[in-house]
This record gives sequence, structure tokens and C-alpha cells, in this order.
Amino acid sequence: MKNKSLKIISALIAFIAYIVIAIIISETIFKKYNVNSVLQSVIIGIIAGIVVFIYLRITRHFKK
Repeated sequence: MKNKSLKIISALIAFIAYIVIAIIISETIFKKYNVNSVLQSVIIGIIAGIVVFIYLRITRHFKK
């Protein structure tokens, strides 16, 4: 039981870190190319979606 809760907590920390990294990467890209805010939010959404998908695939892989 303790091991399972530890795994969930570490997964949550990794998930939050992924989102932060995605935001930092996208922010640096937008500062470089000066993209408008609408496109910026769309791209952040896409990056976040890809990150969530990869995260879910990884966690499902570890559960097996």
C-alpha cells in the first residue's frame, strides 16, 4: 500500500514537472519568434496534450 501511494505521488510530481517544462519551452520559443497570444495558448494546449498522452502511456507501461 505504501509503495502504491509513493508511486502516485512521484507520478504527480513528474506530471507537474512535465507541464512546467512544457510552459518554459513554449515561453522561450514565443519570446524568440514574437508569436501572438492566441496562437501561444493554442500551442501550449497542444504541448500539454502531448505531454499528458506520453505521461499516461508511461504510467500504463509501469503498471504492467
